[in-house]
Amino acid sequence: MSQPQWMRIDIDALEHPPLHLVPEDRCCFLREYTPGGGFSASVGNDDILNFKMHPNLRGTSQWPYKERAARKFAEELAVLFRDLTLTAFVLPTSRTIDDPEFDPRFDMMLGHLATRCHQSRGRQSDQEAEEHASAA
Repeated sequence: MSQPQWMRIDIDALEHPPLHLVPEDRCCFLREYTPGGGFSASVGNDDILNFKMHPNLRGTSQWPYKERAARKFAEELAVLFRDLTLTAFVLPTSRTIDDPEFDPRFDMMLGHLATRCHQSRGRQSDQEAEEHASAA
């Protein structure tokens, strides 16, 4: 199976571009999602739906698929960002971490990304890596 390729979005060509983007912004995507298509519609749907898996499935045989999707997305972002210095963080959600409805998907993905970036850079001090991970 071939690896998906990052594709750039031409902001000027969008009928309704997000208000906070300007033409100089570089936006890209890796997969397309087919609404209502379910897991079998495409590999993209499978990955995205696993990543969005509801938190009430934590501890079930399905949860490792969510973890796998978070790792996969982190690995793909690490490749995209390999030559960049960046700060990534998760905006607070409407749920607290102790809420059973809290979804840790972005925390999971950014945790994997921080680990991956730390491993690939090797030059970072442990303190820098810890600060980077806490920002994630």
